[in-house]
Amino acid sequence: MENTSVKAVQVTKFSGHSHEDPVKFLDELDSYLILHGIKLNAADRRCAALHLHLTGPALSWYQRLNDQVKYNWQTLRTTFLDQYNNANRTYGTDVEKFHTLTLKPSQRIEDFYACVLDLGTRLKLADRDIMYRFIAGLPERLGFFVRAGRPVDHTQALESALSGAACGYNDCTQDTNARAEGLVPQPIISGSYAHTSAVGMDQLLKTIEKLSLEVGQLRNSTTQNTRRYGDARRQQNTVTDTKCAQCHGRGHSDHDCRWNREGRLTPDVKCQICKQFGHTAVKCADRKN
Repeated sequence: MENTSVKAVQVTKFSGHSHEDPVKFLDELDSYLILHGIKLNAADRRCAALHLHLTGPALSWYQRLNDQVKYNWQTLRTTFLDQYNNANRTYGTDVEKFHTLTLKPSQRIEDFYACVLDLGTRLKLADRDIMYRFIAGLPERLGFFVRAGRPVDHTQALESALSGAACGYNDCTQDTNARAEGLVPQPIISGSYAHTSAVGMDQLLKTIEKLSLEVGQLRNSTTQNTRRYGDARRQQNTVTDTKCAQCHGRGHSDHDCRWNREGRLTPDVKCQICKQFGHTAVKCADRKN
C-alpha cells in the first residue's frame, strides 16, 4: 500500500509560464527524487528527471541547450534559475503572447507584421515559424489567399497579404462581428463590387482555374513552336544537303542549276549573282552580256 501511495505522487510539470515558481518546482523535484529512492548526489538522474518534468516553452528552451549544460546538474540548475527566476520571466510571457498574436480590426497589416517579426526575432525563432505565425494571425479569407500563393518566407507572406487586402480579402472586422453575433457576413462594398466570403472564395478558385488554363495553353503553344522550329530546321537541312548533278554544288537541284555548263567544276564556289554554289559569276546563266 505504501509503495502504491509513493508511486501516485507526481510533480506538476514546469512549462515556464509567468505564474509558475521555478524555485518551488526544483524543491518539489528534489522531494520527488528522495521519495523514489534517488540520491541527490546522482547528478545524471537529477538531470534526466528535470528533463522529464518540463513541458511547453520550458521544454523547448531545454532542447536548445548544449550537452555540456544538459548533463551537468549544477550548470543546468543555475541556467534554469537564471532563465526562469523573477528577474527574467518575460520569456514565457513572450512565447504565450507570440502564439496568440492576431490582426486586430483597426490594425494595419504592416504594423501587425512588424509586431510578429519583432517578437519572433527576440525569441530567436526561425523565419519559417515567424511566417506561419503571421499567416495564422490573419483573417480566414486573407490567410487562405496568402497560403495559396505558397510564400517561402515572411517577406513574401507580407507582400501576398497586402495584395490580398487590395483585392478585398481583408475582412477582419466583418469576421469578428459575425463570429460574435453568429451571423453570416454581409457583403463588403468596395467601389462597385460586393464581396462575401462565398463570392471571394469562388473568385479565387476561378482565378486559379483561369491561371491553370493559361499555363496549359502556354505550354501547348511552346510545344507547337518547338515542333515548327524542328520541322523548319529539318527542311532547311534537306535543302542544304541537296546536291546538283550538273555542277555538284549543294543547296539546289540540277533542274534549278544556273551554271552555263562552261569551264571546270567548282562545287565549293558561290556565285555572286544567283547565290548558288557550284560556279562563279562569270559562268552564271543569269549573267548579262
